[in-house]
Amino acid sequence: MSEFQNASTCLELRALVPAVSGVYRIYPWRDSQRLVDVYCDMKTQGGGWTKTLYDRYDQFYITDEADDYRIQLAGNTTGSLASTCLELHTLVPAVSGVYRIYPWRDRRRPVNVYCDMKTEGGGWTAIQRRVYGPVRFNRTWNEYKKGFGSAETEYWLGNDLIHKLTVESTTSLYVSIILTNRTTLYERYGQFYITDEADGYRLHLAGHTTGSLGDSMRDSWPNWNINGMKFSTADRDNDLWPEGPCGRRWGGWWFNHCGKTFLNSDHLYTPWDPKVSKKSHIRETMMMIK
Repeated sequence: MSEFQNASTCLELRALVPAVSGVYRIYPWRDSQRLVDVYCDMKTQGGGWTKTLYDRYDQFYITDEADDYRIQLAGNTTGSLASTCLELHTLVPAVSGVYRIYPWRDRRRPVNVYCDMKTEGGGWTAIQRRVYGPVRFNRTWNEYKKGFGSAETEYWLGNDLIHKLTVESTTSLYVSIILTNRTTLYERYGQFYITDEADGYRLHLAGHTTGSLGDSMRDSWPNWNINGMKFSTADRDNDLWPEGPCGRRWGGWWFNHCGKTFLNSDHLYTPWDPKVSKKSHIRETMMMIK
């Protein structure tokens, strides 16, 4: 670690040291008695940066303690804050886990998601994850709209965000079911997106499918084909069988006259017929996009 008595910032240090990034000691306080060890980036965009994990903002400051250190950001931003796990995949080691992404344009609403960094090239963002623990999935329309649960265990990402992530570019869907005997079954759909709330978060699947689960979401029997169906919850039944129990009683999925898939069931409904006929056979489910 290097120390320079007169330097109060990494930018001042840049004129005094070689262009080598590392940990330096600076003296930002006027009394020159309170030193701070910081990491200085001496190469990026001319160097002199105190490195963080965020984008570059033209203007940044925080207020004093009396104002609770309120953050103030202004001007344009540049950089590469990751908005998906696929973007993160180029920045971090190939280790699956929970990461923070910034999918919204204002960059001020981070979202914690589970990223699968290994399956079929990695970079998958999990929109649904279940281990059939204590998290209840029979939720209201607004709860599915905003998302619920924890990326560390079980969660639904939120229909507003799923819509945003799937309409901005061509997106694939990867469905994974791990059985209690640890066998993994999957199905990959070539194209997947959902519409916005005004259209009921309608499901759209297209393209080729591969996998060991089978294409049960686009079943050959018209009444069980959920492609093109609106999302349903217990308080907003959008299925095509008004007197039936699907959306009205169970909710949290896309239904036609019910269907052959339902990974958000809290009951005994068949999760993925005919391959997985009972919820009790399942250890974990995951729905991922990229």
